[in-house]
Amino acid sequence: MTTTTTERPPTRQRYRPTGLDTVPAVGALLARLGLGRLDPEAVTAFGGRNDNWAGPTTTGAHVFVKTVTPLPDGGTCPELHRSLGFEELAAQLPPGSPLRSPALLGADPPPG
Repeated sequence: MTTTTTERPPTRQRYRPTGLDTVPAVGALLARLGLGRLDPEAVTAFGGRNDNWAGPTTTGAHVFVKTVTPLPDGGTCPELHRSLGFEELAAQLPPGSPLRSPALLGADPPPG
């Protein structure tokens, strides 16, 4: 018995991102890094507990930006501290390592 199925390509679920105008620190960081600003018409978001944006900037760079909630007393945010610690370790991994990830372009700890 032969069965035929039509395989559909996997879909990536997209989410409506938080408005960039409500998080001015995102645009400020991208500008300081020389990356321009995210195009609000082309930006998307991915599920998760933190606000995030992915898409092209006005300079043509494709970026992923994530925010975490900073501590009210101005202390180090544990989520950001863990992420930056991972980036330090990942930068030392050899090319082709399965633990490599896209390069960190920048971080702005005070606003998360």
